Amino acid sequence: MACFGINLVLMFVLPKDNTTNGVSSKVLKFWTKGGTNYTLIIGVMPSDTAAAAFVGVDTISVPAEYTLYTIDFLSYAGSDKYVAIKHGMNSTYDSYYIDDVDYFEPFQNDITALNNVNVSIYPNPNNGQFTLSVNGAEGNMNMEIVNLAGQVIYTQRIEATSNFTTDIDVSEFATGVYYIKLSNNDGVKVNKLIIK
Repeated sequence: MACFGINLVLMFVLPKDNTTNGVSSKVLKFWTKGGTNYTLIIGVMPSDTAAAAFVGVDTISVPAEYTLYTIDFLSYAGSDKYVAIKHGMNSTYDSYYIDDVDYFEPFQNDITALNNVNVSIYPNPNNGQFTLSVNGAEGNMNMEIVNLAGQVIYTQRIEATSNFTTDIDVSEFATGVYYIKLSNNDGVKVNKLIIK
């Protein structure tokens, strides 16, 4: 089908997210391929027919060979219930292939949040060497670094004081997005860590 002079919006829309935590607690993984200078925009919208209300969260350049992408919505603070992958529209002839779409909650067993605890990671992004600062929690805490597949790849037990700070060196980790998960008997706090 050829379309000329028409403003098209081509999207792959996931089913409605009716979970308690909604989109803001999810990760989207998928394989895609396309061609040179092709782009896809990953975002959210309030309904499966509200293309005009689509809000982009991330834009990816799509290579000619299948590549796995992982997009997290953990820092998204809105209330939209639909996740969509939008065609970048370089041309109406751009073809994309999207396979093995997985939309999941990486920390689904962590129900109670430590809302009164403030966590800072600096610098962030970093090279694997950073300072972790925890305020508002005292006592024993478990610290885990978790990859986007949900695998725990680093653990450390810390004894937090009211203004706890520690330097961490995981410079042997590959570049990418990770999560620092702090937990104690009161609940869990999760923060994004970016290693470049």
